[in-house]
Amino acid sequence: MENKTQGYKIREYHGPVKRYCQMLNLKDDPALIAEYRKRHSEEEVWPETLAAIREVGILEMEIYIHGTSLFMIVETPLDFDWDTAMAKMATLPRQEEGNPIIFTNGDNDTFPLWYNQETEGFRTDVRVCNLSYLQTDWYIDQMKRQAYDSPAVPIEWSRLEYVQGHNEGVAVRPEVMESINNFYKQNPEEAAKEFGDNPYELKNILKYWVRSPKEGLQLIPTDSIVIKLDKEAVKRSGMMIPDSLHGEIPDYMSISLKGKRMLYKSELMMLEMLANTNWERPLYMAITVGSDNHLNLGNNFMQEGLAYRITPFNTTRLNARIDSEKMYDNLMNKFKFGGINNPDIYIDETVMRMCQTHRRMFIQLATQLIKEGKKDKALKALDYCSEVIPSTTVPHDYIMSSSKEMADDYLALGEKEKGEAILNDLANKSVEYITWYLSLDDQRLQGSYEDCLRNFYILDEINKSLARANAAGGVQGEGEQQKKSDMASHYAKKFEDLYEVFNKRVGGGAGRK
Repeated sequence: MENKTQGYKIREYHGPVKRYCQMLNLKDDPALIAEYRKRHSEEEVWPETLAAIREVGILEMEIYIHGTSLFMIVETPLDFDWDTAMAKMATLPRQEEGNPIIFTNGDNDTFPLWYNQETEGFRTDVRVCNLSYLQTDWYIDQMKRQAYDSPAVPIEWSRLEYVQGHNEGVAVRPEVMESINNFYKQNPEEAAKEFGDNPYELKNILKYWVRSPKEGLQLIPTDSIVIKLDKEAVKRSGMMIPDSLHGEIPDYMSISLKGKRMLYKSELMMLEMLANTNWERPLYMAITVGSDNHLNLGNNFMQEGLAYRITPFNTTRLNARIDSEKMYDNLMNKFKFGGINNPDIYIDETVMRMCQTHRRMFIQLATQLIKEGKKDKALKALDYCSEVIPSTTVPHDYIMSSSKEMADDYLALGEKEKGEAILNDLANKSVEYITWYLSLDDQRLQGSYEDCLRNFYILDEINKSLARANAAGGVQGEGEQQKKSDMASHYAKKFEDLYEVFNKRVGGGAGRK
């Protein structure tokens, strides 16, 4: 702050610095200048922007605005090169900015997000786009307008093109490819003028086919759409680039429509956004959205938490389904858990499913971290999960909570006591279920055959994990070794005894797998 007698106080550095002074004439638009001031204020500036400034070597940056004149003072080390630093800054991840769009579908993944924005004022830069509503013209109208701090989504269609009764569905017609290919061979210049250089590129499909005013062309002429990639935009986007690509971004992204005979309006709007965001406005899919609404993009998903980021890469083939660093930061530092660990809390069936989803997410993260050799982080994630989502309020479950995988992860990390405690819980639950099924009369047991057999399968899988834990136990004290042997042998014997009874009751129809 200025002092009329002492001037401006200069920050002290440990070595010599140099100073850049730059001046810029701003557009004479008070609203834009006010918005610039807001975005660069101490309260509004993105933390990632400040981090990027520091990362490229800038020690201090001051910006002054008077009228339409902007004056910037930058202090740097002596070896700082401005052009090199700016080029580097342009490539740094901008995960938290870019006005993301997240696709949701149901009440439980939509309304809490709207509440957070409307009531709490949280992440008002994000556009929540509900796919159930995206089939309607009135909702598309909303998406094309700014909401909170989120600009309009990039839908370029005129209202007449998506109003009710227009483009409700567009047929997928791969059988016309042969005639199109012949057209390009025989009349390449005319074909390119008619349908673009590549008739199967997404922007060309939307422009020359789906939105064509010509009768009979409102279709998708392929079941394999391609998107030409802006490689530099992908690098700037902040998404994780799979290691197996070695930094080489492919020329195209492919979207398979095999098995689809029709794309409906909501799917066409998703394609429109995918065509126009150019990867710098991140697109996400909530993990609770069913696969029927994924537009066959499941192989392009990369999980970063409770959402999949849509990427131009086949993450399944490249074995890059989870961005472990972003997911770890989200779960461990950004997520807030509101009292699930309160032993007196009542959790209804819907909330319980949400809690189980969160536990599975922690386990997915831990498993990935173990694969990457980041065992310390994996253990911290599992322990934090056990703290905020304890089994006292959210019981361990083989299927819904992936709790056996959690136990296996603990065992892989050398935390045998923690792993075996979970296995004991799961095994005991299966024993109780099997015992109850066997207490039923013959008719009811026959009706519960599949459920009973499923619990035998679960118990058998748990026994395998206990056996592996014993085999990997190493040298231990006599008492500890005895305890472990007792647990493994106890449930092995339980299985044999109960299975013998079950096999007799059902007439030998059960086969052990």
